[in-house]
Amino acid sequence: MNGAFLTYDGGEVLVAGGQFNQFTQMPREQVKELFEAMRDEGG
Repeated sequence: MNGAFLTYDGGEVLVAGGQFNQFTQMPREQVKELFEAMRDEGG
């Protein structure tokens, strides 16, 4: 054994990471509008 490992989690880390969890409880259209507004302010 060399200590290397691969993780196969089916995307669970992305969902459980916590950064965007609140968006899963919001209506899809509202999230899209929010991200669009952030995109417009960025540039």
